[in-house]
Amino acid sequence: MGTVKLKSSDEVFQLKISLLGSDPEIWRTIQISSAATLSRLHKAIQSAFDWEDSHLHEFTTIKHEKINKRQKLKEVLRVGKKIIYTYDFGDCWEHLITVESRQSPDLNKK
Repeated sequence: MGTVKLKSSDEVFQLKISLLGSDPEIWRTIQISSAATLSRLHKAIQSAFDWEDSHLHEFTTIKHEKINKRQKLKEVLRVGKKIIYTYDFGDCWEHLITVESRQSPDLNKK
């Protein structure tokens, strides 16, 4: 997966992504630019869970309203907000995405 260059004006979201219905809980924490699109977030989730991106997916609100994958994260998310990521409509892997924090980027970090 390619990287997104951060600008000094871009903030970074820290997201907790939990696979719903798993016991014990299966989750990942990632950081991603607020300027990234939901499409880019999909790729980051695929990488974090070591999946092969071979199924359809969608993002929805908690009320199951679809969210356009071309929207930027900063247009959709805020600290404390939760959205749903569904991957593979046959097996219906649902994930709860929780915005844990929004931070200024460390542009000196490599």
